[in-house]
Amino acid sequence: MDTKKYLLALIVITLIFRVGWAQNSLLVTNRNTTTFDMSSIIAAGMHTEMVVDNTQWMNYSFTVSPSDPPGMITVSIASGEIPPGMEIYIQAGYENGFGHGKTGKPTGKIKLDHIPNVLINDIGTSSTGNGKHKGHQINISIMITNFALLQPGDYTLNLQYTLKQ
Repeated sequence: MDTKKYLLALIVITLIFRVGWAQNSLLVTNRNTTTFDMSSIIAAGMHTEMVVDNTQWMNYSFTVSPSDPPGMITVSIASGEIPPGMEIYIQAGYENGFGHGKTGKPTGKIKLDHIPNVLINDIGTSSTGNGKHKGHQINISIMITNFALLQPGDYTLNLQYTLKQ
């Protein structure tokens, strides 16, 4: 009899720990290196903006008390520099409808910088699901601002996404 009570208490404690541990989480799928060939842009000379990556999806789960302010996701450049002669933009799409609760609203196209900018705001208690084609699709694009400043080479940017209240 005492063994059954002990096992039941252990199971309840384990469930409470798992729920508490997984309340707020943020995941970006397909975080591989994005490579783009600028020869088509340079040859054309007139198309100055190009989407270079639209394969990433942002998934999150968030729990907030009704009396607390809603959450947000910010993005910034954690390391690396944008090559001279170009600007890099990021935009989150609307949550694709598979989520539950009060999923966030995208803020529009953001110019990437080392200062965090709000990518998605007004997040209430919600979950977008996990994996590709769930949550918010992320689009990264480049804009050529000055062809004369473009330099060949490999450039690496690491982005930091932060889920916060």
